[in-house]
Amino acid sequence: MADNPSKTPFGDIQKNGIIVLPWVTGMSEGAGFDSLSLQPKGAPYDPQKSDLTLKPTSGSSSQTFTQAVRRIESSSQLNDALSVSASVSASYGLFSATASSTFQKETQVNNYSLYFLVSSFVRNSEEQITRYALSDAALALDGNTFRQKYGDYYVGGVVSGGTLYALLNLSTNSRETKQKITASLDAKYSGGLSVGGKFSTEISHALKTSGVDFSSEFKTAGATAEWNASAKHDTVDDIIASANSFPVGVNEGGAPMFAILMPYSLLAQAPQPADSISTAAVNAVRKTLTAIYLQADQILNSVNYALQNPKQFSADIIAKLPKVQHKMTQVMQDIQSANDAIMKDPANAASVKLPKMPPLTDIPERLWGGSVPTVSPVPNVVPTTLRYTLGEAQTEVWAMTDKPLQTNCQRYLDQVTADVTSNYSAAFNFIATLASTVKALDEGVTAEVAKKLVQSLAGEITLQQTKWDAALAQQKAAFGSFAGSDPDTTLPMFTKVLNPVIWDTTSDSVTFGGSAYWAALDTMVKDQLVTIADAWPQGTTPSKGGQYFHFPDSLWAFQQAAFHDAMETQYVSVPA
Repeated sequence: MADNPSKTPFGDIQKNGIIVLPWVTGMSEGAGFDSLSLQPKGAPYDPQKSDLTLKPTSGSSSQTFTQAVRRIESSSQLNDALSVSASVSASYGLFSATASSTFQKETQVNNYSLYFLVSSFVRNSEEQITRYALSDAALALDGNTFRQKYGDYYVGGVVSGGTLYALLNLSTNSRETKQKITASLDAKYSGGLSVGGKFSTEISHALKTSGVDFSSEFKTAGATAEWNASAKHDTVDDIIASANSFPVGVNEGGAPMFAILMPYSLLAQAPQPADSISTAAVNAVRKTLTAIYLQADQILNSVNYALQNPKQFSADIIAKLPKVQHKMTQVMQDIQSANDAIMKDPANAASVKLPKMPPLTDIPERLWGGSVPTVSPVPNVVPTTLRYTLGEAQTEVWAMTDKPLQTNCQRYLDQVTADVTSNYSAAFNFIATLASTVKALDEGVTAEVAKKLVQSLAGEITLQQTKWDAALAQQKAAFGSFAGSDPDTTLPMFTKVLNPVIWDTTSDSVTFGGSAYWAALDTMVKDQLVTIADAWPQGTTPSKGGQYFHFPDSLWAFQQAAFHDAMETQYVSVPA
Protein backbone atom coordinates (compact mmCIF):
# COMPACT_ATOMS: atom_id res chain seq x y z
CA MET A 1 0.00 0.00 0.00
CA ALA A 2 1.21 3.50 -0.80
CA ASP A 3 2.77 5.55 1.98
CA ASN A 4 0.89 8.51 3.37
CA PRO A 5 2.35 11.83 2.07
CA SER A 6 3.83 14.32 4.48
CA LYS A 7 1.64 17.30 5.32
CA THR A 8 2.28 20.28 3.02
CA PRO A 9 -0.01 23.18 3.98
CA PHE A 10 0.18 24.91 0.61
CA GLY A 11 0.05 21.73 -1.42
CA ASP A 12 1.89 21.84 -4.70
CA ILE A 13 2.16 25.64 -4.52
CA GLN A 14 4.81 25.73 -1.83
CA LYS A 15 7.36 23.51 -3.56
CA ASN A 16 7.92 26.13 -6.26
CA GLY A 17 9.17 28.66 -3.69
CA ILE A 18 9.59 32.21 -4.96
CA ILE A 19 7.81 32.85 -8.26
CA VAL A 20 7.74 35.76 -10.69
CA LEU A 21 4.47 36.69 -12.40
CA PRO A 22 3.31 39.66 -14.49
CA TRP A 23 2.14 42.62 -12.48
CA VAL A 24 -1.61 42.66 -11.89
CA THR A 25 -3.56 45.85 -11.32
CA GLY A 26 -4.13 46.19 -7.58
CA MET A 27 -0.77 44.77 -6.51
CA SER A 28 1.55 46.72 -4.20
CA GLU A 29 4.82 46.06 -2.41
CA GLY A 30 4.26 44.03 0.76
CA ALA A 31 0.64 43.20 -0.08
CA GLY A 32 -0.68 39.68 -0.49
CA PHE A 33 -1.57 37.71 -3.62
CA ASP A 34 -3.51 34.49 -4.14
CA SER A 35 -1.87 32.32 -6.79
CA LEU A 36 -5.03 30.27 -7.42
CA SER A 37 -7.64 33.01 -7.77
CA LEU A 38 -5.03 35.35 -9.36
CA GLN A 39 -6.25 38.15 -7.10
CA PRO A 40 -4.30 40.80 -5.14
CA LYS A 41 -5.06 40.62 -1.42
CA GLY A 42 -4.65 42.75 1.69
CA ALA A 43 -1.33 43.68 3.32
CA PRO A 44 -0.53 41.69 6.51
CA TYR A 45 2.87 43.23 7.28
CA ASP A 46 3.86 45.18 10.38
CA PRO A 47 4.99 48.69 9.25
CA GLN A 48 7.19 49.04 12.35
CA LYS A 49 9.09 45.80 11.71
CA SER A 50 9.11 45.99 7.90
CA ASP A 51 11.02 48.15 5.43
CA LEU A 52 9.44 48.20 1.96
CA THR A 53 12.27 50.19 0.41
CA LEU A 54 13.19 48.55 -2.89
CA LYS A 55 16.85 47.68 -3.40
CA PRO A 56 18.51 45.99 -6.41
CA THR A 57 19.25 42.31 -5.82
CA SER A 58 22.85 41.13 -5.98
CA GLY A 59 23.77 39.83 -9.40
CA SER A 60 20.70 41.40 -10.97
CA SER A 61 21.24 42.04 -14.67
CA SER A 62 20.85 45.41 -16.34
CA GLN A 63 18.09 46.32 -18.76
CA THR A 64 17.28 43.72 -21.44
CA PHE A 65 15.35 44.30 -24.64
CA THR A 66 13.64 41.76 -26.91
CA GLN A 67 11.34 42.21 -29.87
CA ALA A 68 9.76 40.01 -32.52
CA VAL A 69 7.22 39.77 -35.31
CA ARG A 70 4.80 36.84 -35.15
CA ARG A 71 2.24 35.74 -37.69
CA ILE A 72 -1.20 35.47 -36.05
CA GLU A 73 -4.01 33.32 -37.46
CA SER A 74 -6.35 32.98 -34.48
CA SER A 75 -7.28 34.36 -31.08
CA SER A 76 -5.52 31.34 -29.59
CA GLN A 77 -2.27 32.14 -31.39
CA LEU A 78 -2.49 35.77 -30.29
CA ASN A 79 -2.89 34.62 -26.69
CA ASP A 80 0.10 32.31 -27.02
CA ALA A 81 2.24 35.04 -28.60
CA LEU A 82 1.36 37.54 -25.87
CA SER A 83 2.10 34.92 -23.24
CA VAL A 84 5.52 34.22 -24.72
CA SER A 85 6.27 37.95 -24.71
CA ALA A 86 5.31 38.22 -21.07
CA SER A 87 6.96 34.93 -20.03
CA VAL A 88 3.75 33.64 -18.49
CA SER A 89 1.36 30.79 -19.17
CA ALA A 90 -1.62 31.41 -21.41
CA SER A 91 -4.05 30.35 -18.70
CA TYR A 92 -2.82 33.13 -16.40
CA GLY A 93 -2.90 35.91 -18.97
CA LEU A 94 -6.49 35.72 -20.18
CA PHE A 95 -8.16 35.90 -16.77
CA SER A 96 -6.06 38.59 -15.13
CA ALA A 97 -5.60 42.35 -15.27
CA THR A 98 -2.16 42.27 -16.92
CA ALA A 99 -1.03 44.32 -19.90
CA SER A 100 -1.09 41.30 -22.23
CA SER A 101 -4.57 40.12 -21.20
CA THR A 102 -5.95 43.65 -21.57
CA PHE A 103 -4.53 43.87 -25.08
CA GLN A 104 -6.00 40.45 -25.94
CA LYS A 105 -9.48 41.58 -24.94
CA GLU A 106 -9.19 44.88 -26.81
CA THR A 107 -8.32 43.25 -30.15
CA GLN A 108 -10.40 41.23 -32.55
CA VAL A 109 -9.04 38.42 -34.72
CA ASN A 110 -11.31 36.98 -37.41
CA ASN A 111 -10.97 34.44 -40.23
CA TYR A 112 -10.88 37.01 -43.03
CA SER A 113 -7.78 39.04 -42.29
CA LEU A 114 -4.05 38.45 -42.04
CA TYR A 115 -2.41 39.55 -38.77
CA PHE A 116 1.09 40.19 -37.49
CA LEU A 117 1.97 40.96 -33.88
CA VAL A 118 4.91 43.30 -33.37
CA SER A 119 6.12 43.19 -29.76
CA SER A 120 8.89 44.97 -27.90
CA PHE A 121 9.66 44.06 -24.33
CA VAL A 122 11.96 45.92 -21.94
CA ARG A 123 12.94 44.39 -18.60
CA ASN A 124 14.90 46.36 -16.03
CA SER A 125 16.91 45.01 -13.10
CA GLU A 126 14.93 43.40 -10.29
CA GLU A 127 14.52 45.01 -6.88
CA GLN A 128 13.35 43.49 -3.58
CA ILE A 129 12.00 45.01 -0.39
CA THR A 130 14.54 45.35 2.42
CA ARG A 131 12.74 43.71 5.34
CA TYR A 132 9.37 42.02 5.87
CA ALA A 133 7.54 40.85 9.00
CA LEU A 134 3.89 39.95 9.64
CA SER A 135 1.80 41.97 12.08
CA ASP A 136 0.65 40.49 15.38
CA ALA A 137 -2.96 40.66 14.18
CA ALA A 138 -2.13 38.63 11.07
CA LEU A 139 -0.15 36.07 13.08
CA ALA A 140 -3.14 35.60 15.42
CA LEU A 141 -5.39 34.42 12.57
CA ASP A 142 -5.99 30.73 11.88
CA GLY A 143 -4.39 29.48 8.68
CA ASN A 144 -7.51 29.30 6.49
CA THR A 145 -8.71 32.78 7.49
CA PHE A 146 -5.23 34.15 6.87
CA ARG A 147 -5.19 32.77 3.34
CA GLN A 148 -8.67 34.13 2.57
CA LYS A 149 -7.57 37.64 3.60
CA TYR A 150 -3.96 37.70 2.44
CA GLY A 151 -3.48 34.87 -0.08
CA ASP A 152 -0.50 32.50 -0.12
CA TYR A 153 2.21 34.91 -1.38
CA TYR A 154 3.27 38.48 -0.73
CA VAL A 155 4.84 40.94 -3.17
CA GLY A 156 8.47 40.91 -2.07
CA GLY A 157 9.97 42.65 -5.08
CA VAL A 158 9.39 44.33 -8.43
CA VAL A 159 10.84 44.14 -11.92
CA SER A 160 10.06 47.31 -13.83
CA GLY A 161 10.08 47.72 -17.57
CA GLY A 162 7.71 48.21 -20.47
CA THR A 163 5.74 46.47 -23.21
CA LEU A 164 4.77 47.53 -26.69
CA TYR A 165 2.20 45.56 -28.64
CA ALA A 166 1.06 46.36 -32.17
CA LEU A 167 -1.34 44.06 -34.03
CA LEU A 168 -1.19 44.72 -37.76
CA ASN A 169 -4.44 43.87 -39.58
CA LEU A 170 -4.39 43.25 -43.32
CA SER A 171 -8.10 42.87 -44.10
CA THR A 172 -9.15 41.41 -47.46
CA ASN A 173 -12.30 41.60 -49.55
CA SER A 174 -12.35 37.95 -50.60
CA ARG A 175 -10.98 34.55 -49.70
CA GLU A 176 -8.94 34.54 -52.88
CA THR A 177 -7.26 37.85 -51.99
CA LYS A 178 -6.36 36.55 -48.53
CA GLN A 179 -4.89 33.36 -50.00
CA LYS A 180 -2.83 35.43 -52.44
CA ILE A 181 -1.13 37.64 -49.84
CA THR A 182 -0.88 34.73 -47.40
CA ALA A 183 1.07 32.74 -49.97
CA SER A 184 3.49 35.62 -50.50
CA LEU A 185 4.18 36.00 -46.77
CA ASP A 186 3.58 32.51 -45.41
CA ALA A 187 7.06 31.04 -45.67
CA LYS A 188 8.78 34.22 -44.48
CA TYR A 189 6.71 35.08 -41.43
CA SER A 190 5.27 31.94 -39.87
CA GLY A 191 7.04 32.23 -36.52
CA GLY A 192 8.89 34.72 -34.34
CA LEU A 193 11.20 36.96 -36.39
CA SER A 194 13.12 40.15 -35.84
CA VAL A 195 11.64 43.58 -36.42
CA GLY A 196 13.30 45.35 -39.29
CA GLY A 197 13.10 47.12 -42.60
CA LYS A 198 12.71 43.92 -44.61
CA PHE A 199 9.48 43.11 -42.80
CA SER A 200 8.18 46.62 -43.46
CA THR A 201 9.02 46.25 -47.15
CA GLU A 202 7.22 42.90 -47.44
CA ILE A 203 4.08 44.19 -45.72
CA SER A 204 4.08 47.38 -47.77
CA HIS A 205 4.28 45.26 -50.93
CA ALA A 206 1.32 43.14 -49.78
CA LEU A 207 -0.72 46.29 -49.10
CA LYS A 208 -0.42 47.24 -52.76
CA THR A 209 -2.58 44.22 -53.63
CA SER A 210 -6.06 45.22 -54.74
CA GLY A 211 -8.67 44.50 -52.06
CA VAL A 212 -6.31 44.77 -49.07
CA ASP A 213 -6.72 47.42 -46.34
CA PHE A 214 -4.49 48.17 -43.34
CA SER A 215 -5.31 48.98 -39.72
CA SER A 216 -3.62 48.36 -36.38
CA GLU A 217 -4.08 48.15 -32.63
CA PHE A 218 -1.23 49.81 -30.70
CA LYS A 219 -0.65 49.71 -26.93
CA THR A 220 2.27 50.48 -24.66
CA ALA A 221 2.96 50.32 -20.94
CA GLY A 222 5.93 51.66 -18.99
CA ALA A 223 7.16 54.33 -21.41
CA THR A 224 7.47 57.99 -20.44
CA ALA A 225 4.73 60.46 -21.31
CA GLU A 226 7.17 62.31 -23.61
CA TRP A 227 7.94 59.16 -25.61
CA ASN A 228 4.26 58.22 -25.89
CA ALA A 229 3.46 61.70 -27.17
CA SER A 230 6.13 61.51 -29.87
CA ALA A 231 5.57 57.87 -30.95
CA LYS A 232 3.70 57.40 -34.23
CA HIS A 233 1.83 54.29 -35.34
CA ASP A 234 -0.23 55.25 -38.38
CA THR A 235 1.79 53.20 -40.87
CA VAL A 236 3.88 50.02 -40.81
CA ASP A 237 7.05 52.13 -40.95
CA ASP A 238 5.82 54.20 -37.99
CA ILE A 239 5.17 51.08 -35.93
CA ILE A 240 8.57 49.58 -36.74
CA ALA A 241 10.31 52.84 -35.80
CA SER A 242 8.38 53.02 -32.50
CA ALA A 243 9.21 49.39 -31.69
CA ASN A 244 12.90 50.00 -32.29
CA SER A 245 13.05 53.19 -30.18
CA PHE A 246 10.97 51.78 -27.34
CA PRO A 247 13.89 51.08 -24.92
CA VAL A 248 14.72 54.79 -24.98
CA GLY A 249 11.19 55.58 -23.87
CA VAL A 250 11.40 53.10 -20.98
CA ASN A 251 14.95 53.95 -19.93
CA GLU A 252 14.00 56.90 -17.72
CA GLY A 253 10.55 55.64 -16.87
CA GLY A 254 9.25 52.14 -16.54
CA ALA A 255 6.33 50.65 -14.70
CA PRO A 256 5.99 47.53 -12.54
CA MET A 257 5.99 44.69 -15.06
CA PHE A 258 6.64 41.67 -12.84
CA ALA A 259 5.97 40.92 -9.19
CA ILE A 260 8.48 38.83 -7.26
CA LEU A 261 6.14 36.74 -5.10
CA MET A 262 7.39 35.09 -1.94
CA PRO A 263 5.41 32.45 -0.01
CA TYR A 264 4.36 33.24 3.53
CA SER A 265 5.30 29.66 4.40
CA LEU A 266 8.99 30.69 4.36
CA LEU A 267 8.41 33.24 7.13
CA ALA A 268 8.82 32.33 10.79
CA GLN A 269 5.51 31.59 12.55
CA ALA A 270 3.41 32.24 9.46
CA PRO A 271 -0.15 30.86 9.80
CA GLN A 272 -0.46 27.56 7.93
CA PRO A 273 -3.86 26.66 6.44
CA ALA A 274 -5.09 23.12 6.98
CA ASP A 275 -6.67 22.87 3.53
CA SER A 276 -4.50 21.67 0.67
CA ILE A 277 -5.52 22.87 -2.79
CA SER A 278 -4.22 21.32 -6.01
CA THR A 279 -2.81 24.02 -8.25
CA ALA A 280 -2.71 21.54 -11.14
CA ALA A 281 -6.44 20.86 -10.86
CA VAL A 282 -7.25 24.59 -10.81
CA ASN A 283 -4.96 25.37 -13.73
CA ALA A 284 -6.33 22.48 -15.80
CA VAL A 285 -9.86 23.85 -15.54
CA ARG A 286 -8.71 27.41 -16.22
CA LYS A 287 -6.73 26.29 -19.31
CA THR A 288 -9.81 24.56 -20.67
CA LEU A 289 -11.90 27.68 -20.08
CA THR A 290 -9.24 29.68 -21.94
CA ALA A 291 -9.32 27.37 -24.98
CA ILE A 292 -13.12 27.45 -25.22
CA TYR A 293 -13.20 31.23 -24.72
CA LEU A 294 -10.65 31.87 -27.46
CA GLN A 295 -12.44 29.58 -29.90
CA ALA A 296 -15.76 31.33 -29.22
CA ASP A 297 -14.04 34.72 -29.53
CA GLN A 298 -12.58 33.78 -32.92
CA ILE A 299 -15.97 32.67 -34.26
CA LEU A 300 -17.77 35.71 -32.83
CA ASN A 301 -15.27 38.10 -34.42
CA SER A 302 -15.68 36.34 -37.78
CA VAL A 303 -19.47 36.51 -37.53
CA ASN A 304 -19.34 40.20 -36.66
CA TYR A 305 -17.08 40.81 -39.66
CA ALA A 306 -19.53 39.04 -41.96
CA LEU A 307 -22.49 40.99 -40.59
CA GLN A 308 -20.58 44.24 -41.10
CA ASN A 309 -19.66 43.23 -44.67
CA PRO A 310 -22.79 41.43 -45.91
CA LYS A 311 -22.06 42.00 -49.59
CA GLN A 312 -19.17 39.52 -49.37
CA PHE A 313 -21.49 36.66 -48.36
CA SER A 314 -24.58 34.93 -49.61
CA ALA A 315 -27.98 35.84 -48.17
CA ASP A 316 -28.58 32.35 -46.71
CA ILE A 317 -25.30 32.53 -44.75
CA ILE A 318 -26.02 36.02 -43.43
CA ALA A 319 -29.45 34.84 -42.27
CA LYS A 320 -27.85 32.16 -40.03
CA LEU A 321 -25.31 34.43 -38.36
CA PRO A 322 -27.39 36.23 -35.68
CA LYS A 323 -28.14 32.85 -34.08
CA VAL A 324 -24.43 31.94 -34.09
CA GLN A 325 -23.59 35.39 -32.72
CA HIS A 326 -25.97 34.83 -29.79
CA LYS A 327 -24.54 31.35 -29.07
CA MET A 328 -20.94 32.57 -28.99
CA THR A 329 -21.80 35.53 -26.79
CA GLN A 330 -23.55 33.19 -24.35
CA VAL A 331 -20.59 30.79 -24.28
CA MET A 332 -18.19 33.63 -23.44
CA GLN A 333 -20.49 34.90 -20.69
CA ASP A 334 -20.73 31.37 -19.24
CA ILE A 335 -16.94 31.08 -19.25
CA GLN A 336 -16.61 34.37 -17.39
CA SER A 337 -19.12 33.13 -14.81
CA ALA A 338 -17.20 29.86 -14.43
CA ASN A 339 -13.94 31.74 -13.91
CA ASP A 340 -15.62 34.01 -11.36
CA ALA A 341 -16.64 30.86 -9.47
CA ILE A 342 -13.02 29.63 -9.48
CA MET A 343 -11.76 32.98 -8.23
CA LYS A 344 -14.32 32.89 -5.42
CA ASP A 345 -13.56 29.30 -4.39
CA PRO A 346 -10.45 27.74 -6.02
CA ALA A 347 -10.72 24.63 -3.83
CA ASN A 348 -13.85 23.60 -5.76
CA ALA A 349 -12.46 24.32 -9.24
CA ALA A 350 -12.79 20.67 -10.26
CA SER A 351 -16.56 20.83 -9.72
CA VAL A 352 -17.09 23.99 -11.81
CA LYS A 353 -19.40 23.29 -14.71
CA LEU A 354 -17.51 23.86 -17.96
CA PRO A 355 -19.42 25.67 -20.72
CA LYS A 356 -19.79 23.73 -23.94
CA MET A 357 -19.43 24.93 -27.49
CA PRO A 358 -22.39 24.14 -29.75
CA PRO A 359 -21.65 21.53 -32.45
CA LEU A 360 -19.18 23.02 -34.93
CA THR A 361 -21.33 21.63 -37.74
CA ASP A 362 -23.87 24.36 -36.86
CA ILE A 363 -21.29 27.10 -37.42
CA PRO A 364 -20.19 28.15 -40.92
CA GLU A 365 -16.49 28.58 -40.10
CA ARG A 366 -15.49 29.37 -43.68
CA LEU A 367 -18.15 31.78 -44.78
CA TRP A 368 -16.93 32.45 -48.33
CA GLY A 369 -15.69 30.42 -51.25
CA GLY A 370 -17.21 27.12 -50.13
CA SER A 371 -16.98 25.10 -46.93
CA VAL A 372 -13.83 23.42 -45.61
CA PRO A 373 -14.43 20.99 -42.68
CA THR A 374 -12.48 21.70 -39.51
CA VAL A 375 -10.93 18.67 -37.80
CA SER A 376 -11.30 19.90 -34.23
CA PRO A 377 -10.30 18.24 -30.93
CA VAL A 378 -12.89 16.59 -28.72
CA PRO A 379 -14.32 19.50 -26.67
CA ASN A 380 -14.35 19.87 -22.88
CA VAL A 381 -11.58 17.37 -22.16
CA VAL A 382 -10.02 18.00 -18.72
CA PRO A 383 -7.86 14.94 -17.88
CA THR A 384 -6.56 16.41 -14.64
CA THR A 385 -10.08 16.37 -13.20
CA LEU A 386 -9.94 12.59 -13.04
CA ARG A 387 -6.51 12.78 -11.41
CA TYR A 388 -8.05 15.04 -8.80
CA THR A 389 -10.87 12.51 -8.22
CA LEU A 390 -8.34 9.68 -7.88
CA GLY A 391 -6.55 11.72 -5.23
CA GLU A 392 -9.77 12.19 -3.28
CA ALA A 393 -10.42 8.44 -3.48
CA GLN A 394 -6.89 7.81 -2.17
CA THR A 395 -7.59 10.03 0.83
CA GLU A 396 -10.67 7.97 1.70
CA VAL A 397 -8.78 4.70 1.33
CA TRP A 398 -6.10 5.92 3.75
CA ALA A 399 -8.81 6.77 6.27
CA MET A 400 -10.38 3.28 6.26
CA THR A 401 -10.29 1.35 9.53
CA ASP A 402 -11.22 -2.02 7.99
CA LYS A 403 -7.71 -3.18 7.02
CA PRO A 404 -8.68 -6.11 4.72
CA LEU A 405 -11.12 -3.84 2.86
CA GLN A 406 -8.48 -1.09 2.76
CA THR A 407 -5.99 -3.49 1.16
CA ASN A 408 -8.49 -4.53 -1.54
CA CYS A 409 -9.48 -0.92 -2.22
CA GLN A 410 -5.84 0.15 -2.50
CA ARG A 411 -5.10 -2.68 -4.93
CA TYR A 412 -8.11 -1.69 -7.04
CA LEU A 413 -7.22 2.01 -6.92
CA ASP A 414 -3.64 1.25 -8.00
CA GLN A 415 -4.99 -0.71 -10.96
CA VAL A 416 -7.35 2.11 -12.00
CA THR A 417 -4.59 4.71 -11.68
CA ALA A 418 -2.25 2.63 -13.84
CA ASP A 419 -4.98 2.12 -16.46
CA VAL A 420 -5.81 5.83 -16.56
CA THR A 421 -2.14 6.81 -16.89
CA SER A 422 -1.66 4.32 -19.73
CA ASN A 423 -4.79 5.60 -21.46
CA TYR A 424 -3.66 9.22 -21.15
CA SER A 425 -0.28 8.28 -22.60
CA ALA A 426 -2.02 6.62 -25.54
CA ALA A 427 -4.14 9.73 -26.13
CA PHE A 428 -1.02 11.94 -25.97
CA ASN A 429 0.77 9.74 -28.52
CA PHE A 430 -2.26 9.52 -30.81
CA ILE A 431 -2.49 13.31 -31.10
CA ALA A 432 1.19 13.37 -32.07
CA THR A 433 0.50 10.72 -34.71
CA LEU A 434 -2.54 12.62 -35.95
CA ALA A 435 -0.52 15.84 -36.27
CA SER A 436 2.26 14.12 -38.23
CA THR A 437 -0.33 12.48 -40.50
CA VAL A 438 -2.02 15.80 -41.20
CA LYS A 439 1.37 17.35 -41.94
CA ALA A 440 2.01 14.61 -44.51
CA LEU A 441 -1.41 15.23 -46.08
CA ASP A 442 -0.75 18.98 -46.16
CA GLU A 443 2.57 18.48 -47.95
CA GLY A 444 0.77 16.68 -50.76
CA VAL A 445 0.02 12.99 -51.33
CA THR A 446 -1.82 10.84 -53.85
CA ALA A 447 -5.28 9.42 -53.19
CA GLU A 448 -3.80 5.98 -52.47
CA VAL A 449 -1.41 7.34 -49.84
CA ALA A 450 -4.12 9.56 -48.31
CA LYS A 451 -6.38 6.55 -47.76
CA LYS A 452 -3.57 4.50 -46.21
CA LEU A 453 -2.66 7.31 -43.80
CA VAL A 454 -6.24 7.79 -42.65
CA GLN A 455 -6.85 4.03 -42.37
CA SER A 456 -3.79 3.82 -40.13
CA LEU A 457 -5.31 6.44 -37.81
CA ALA A 458 -8.60 4.54 -37.72
CA GLY A 459 -6.73 1.32 -36.90
CA GLU A 460 -4.88 2.97 -34.01
CA ILE A 461 -8.15 4.22 -32.53
CA THR A 462 -9.68 0.74 -32.77
CA LEU A 463 -6.63 -0.71 -31.01
CA GLN A 464 -6.87 1.79 -28.15
CA GLN A 465 -10.61 1.23 -27.81
CA THR A 466 -9.95 -2.50 -27.44
CA LYS A 467 -7.25 -1.91 -24.82
CA TRP A 468 -9.42 0.42 -22.77
CA ASP A 469 -12.43 -1.92 -22.94
CA ALA A 470 -10.24 -4.77 -21.66
CA ALA A 471 -8.99 -2.55 -18.84
CA LEU A 472 -12.56 -1.66 -17.87
CA ALA A 473 -13.53 -5.34 -17.80
CA GLN A 474 -10.67 -6.09 -15.43
CA GLN A 475 -11.58 -3.13 -13.22
CA LYS A 476 -15.19 -4.24 -12.93
CA ALA A 477 -14.16 -7.77 -12.09
CA ALA A 478 -11.64 -6.60 -9.47
CA PHE A 479 -14.15 -4.28 -7.84
CA GLY A 480 -16.89 -6.88 -7.87
CA SER A 481 -14.65 -9.33 -6.01
CA PHE A 482 -14.72 -7.24 -2.80
CA ALA A 483 -17.47 -4.64 -3.13
CA GLY A 484 -19.90 -6.68 -1.01
CA SER A 485 -23.66 -6.81 -1.01
CA ASP A 486 -24.20 -3.22 0.12
CA PRO A 487 -21.53 -1.08 -1.57
CA ASP A 488 -23.57 2.15 -1.45
CA THR A 489 -23.06 2.40 2.28
CA THR A 490 -19.57 0.95 2.60
CA LEU A 491 -17.81 2.39 -0.48
CA PRO A 492 -19.63 5.58 -1.54
CA MET A 493 -16.51 7.24 -3.01
CA PHE A 494 -16.11 4.38 -5.45
CA THR A 495 -19.73 3.57 -6.25
CA LYS A 496 -21.05 7.13 -6.47
CA VAL A 497 -18.05 9.18 -7.62
CA LEU A 498 -15.09 7.37 -9.14
CA ASN A 499 -16.59 4.30 -10.84
CA PRO A 500 -19.34 6.21 -12.69
CA VAL A 501 -16.66 8.49 -14.13
CA ILE A 502 -14.33 5.63 -15.10
CA TRP A 503 -16.97 3.30 -16.50
CA ASP A 504 -19.31 5.78 -18.18
CA THR A 505 -19.38 5.56 -21.97
CA THR A 506 -21.69 8.52 -22.68
CA SER A 507 -20.59 11.73 -24.33
CA ASP A 508 -20.22 13.56 -21.01
CA SER A 509 -17.40 11.25 -19.96
CA VAL A 510 -15.04 12.70 -22.58
CA THR A 511 -14.19 15.23 -19.88
CA PHE A 512 -12.10 12.49 -18.31
CA GLY A 513 -10.59 10.86 -21.40
CA GLY A 514 -12.27 7.43 -21.09
CA SER A 515 -14.30 5.28 -23.47
CA ALA A 516 -16.23 8.18 -24.96
CA TYR A 517 -13.03 10.03 -25.84
CA TRP A 518 -11.88 7.26 -28.18
CA ALA A 519 -15.43 6.93 -29.52
CA ALA A 520 -15.46 10.66 -30.33
CA LEU A 521 -12.09 10.38 -32.09
CA ASP A 522 -13.40 7.38 -34.02
CA THR A 523 -16.38 9.41 -35.18
CA MET A 524 -14.14 12.31 -36.14
CA VAL A 525 -11.86 10.12 -38.26
CA LYS A 526 -14.67 8.19 -39.96
CA ASP A 527 -17.02 11.12 -40.54
CA GLN A 528 -14.38 13.60 -41.60
CA LEU A 529 -10.95 12.24 -42.54
CA VAL A 530 -12.17 9.00 -44.12
CA THR A 531 -14.78 10.92 -46.11
CA ILE A 532 -12.14 13.42 -47.20
CA ALA A 533 -9.71 10.63 -48.18
CA ASP A 534 -12.43 8.91 -50.22
CA ALA A 535 -12.99 12.17 -52.11
CA TRP A 536 -9.25 12.72 -52.75
CA PRO A 537 -8.50 13.34 -56.45
CA GLN A 538 -7.57 10.09 -58.14
CA GLY A 539 -4.38 9.63 -60.12
CA THR A 540 -0.66 9.89 -59.48
CA THR A 541 -0.55 13.67 -58.95
CA PRO A 542 -0.25 14.60 -55.26
CA SER A 543 -2.89 16.91 -53.76
CA LYS A 544 -2.53 19.00 -50.60
CA GLY A 545 -4.82 18.45 -47.62
CA GLY A 546 -5.30 22.15 -46.95
CA GLN A 547 -7.68 22.22 -49.91
CA TYR A 548 -10.04 19.79 -48.18
CA PHE A 549 -9.91 20.42 -44.43
CA HIS A 550 -8.59 22.73 -41.73
CA PHE A 551 -6.55 21.36 -38.82
CA PRO A 552 -6.27 23.82 -35.85
CA ASP A 553 -2.76 22.91 -34.64
CA SER A 554 -2.84 25.09 -31.53
CA LEU A 555 -6.07 23.52 -30.21
CA TRP A 556 -4.77 19.97 -30.73
CA ALA A 557 -1.46 20.93 -29.09
CA PHE A 558 -3.41 22.32 -26.16
CA GLN A 559 -5.34 19.07 -25.72
CA GLN A 560 -2.15 17.02 -26.01
CA ALA A 561 -0.57 19.19 -23.30
CA ALA A 562 -3.62 18.56 -21.10
CA PHE A 563 -2.98 14.81 -21.19
CA HIS A 564 0.71 15.39 -20.49
CA ASP A 565 -0.11 17.62 -17.52
CA ALA A 566 -2.48 14.99 -16.14
CA MET A 567 0.21 12.31 -16.35
CA GLU A 568 2.57 14.58 -14.44
CA THR A 569 0.05 15.65 -11.78
CA GLN A 570 0.76 14.50 -8.24
CA TYR A 571 -2.26 15.03 -6.02
CA VAL A 572 -1.19 16.36 -2.62
CA SER A 573 -3.49 15.05 0.08
CA VAL A 574 -3.63 15.49 3.84
CA PRO A 575 -4.97 12.31 5.53
CA ALA A 576 -7.52 12.86 8.26
